[in-house]
Amino acid sequence: MLTEQNKASDSVKVVGASNPPAGNQTLSKRQRKKRRYQRFKQNKTQVADGELAGGAGAEAEVVSKGRAPADSRRHAAVHGNYRRYYGYRLGQSFEEDPRLQVFERRWFANRRCLDIGCNEGLVTLAVAARFGAASMLGVDLDEHLIRNACRHLREERTQAAARLAALAHPSAASAPGQEGSTIAVGSMQRRVAVTAVRALKATHFQLGDFLDLEAPTLGSVDTVLCLSVTKWVHLHHGDAGLAALFTRVAAALSPGGLLVLEPQPWRSYQSAVGKLRRAGLALPPLDSLQLRPEALPAYLAEQHGLRLLERRQVGAAAPGFDRPLLVFQRNG
Repeated sequence: MLTEQNKASDSVKVVGASNPPAGNQTLSKRQRKKRRYQRFKQNKTQVADGELAGGAGAEAEVVSKGRAPADSRRHAAVHGNYRRYYGYRLGQSFEEDPRLQVFERRWFANRRCLDIGCNEGLVTLAVAARFGAASMLGVDLDEHLIRNACRHLREERTQAAARLAALAHPSAASAPGQEGSTIAVGSMQRRVAVTAVRALKATHFQLGDFLDLEAPTLGSVDTVLCLSVTKWVHLHHGDAGLAALFTRVAAALSPGGLLVLEPQPWRSYQSAVGKLRRAGLALPPLDSLQLRPEALPAYLAEQHGLRLLERRQVGAAAPGFDRPLLVFQRNG
């Protein structure tokens, strides 16, 4: 979707360091730590540059040798790249993301999809398998999250294949008079299973900042998911960065393509700023940001040819997911 190479594989390979020379034993502890850190940085650069491994249909895999030094392993979610995301956002766990309840099949079915800021890929995979995406690419700048996403993809592919195999060999005979309905139900279940297997086979993940990756081919995407990402782009890159994000999205979308956007409200910016500054990051002054979340519908229509089609809201049964979901369509 971003490149032909990205289409070819769901594997992200981190090239590990070779075995250290014998002389490494004479290095001081500090020198050894510095060397490990340099190797770790080199590995991250190679992945961020889009180095992918394996051919079409290959298993999703992230291969890494050695460990990053302790400083690099400490995690601060300065880009909204939260681990255990649902526990952070809600203080509880869900069997599935509540936003899936308001997603429409027509937004994703048989469409080329892109999920920007995919985290561990749980929504990415659920959307692809449940709604039958023609293809799905999840992008995130956090290596740990992408590794987990690849692991989840392997698991989902295995489970989907097992469900399809089980349906090919039903274990129980139909009760008298119920043969027709049983056959119809079985046929529907097989169609659902086939759809999931095909969609997951066409699902891939890529490590990198969407703003830094090679720009997608014009019109190569039919639906873009961008859930709770805009605030972090805005805080790190200002109005210009947010504008650049939407410029890329609009260019990638095919005529009539959809953007499913969940912008964070302005009230959440202040707490995020405090967190980022405590992490030692220099940020543009908050009052320098002029492109407010509530102004996005008008801005996207005027500047990027994306008109608002509808608003969706997750029900009160899922507190913490009270942000509106906005669906935009590219002018065709």
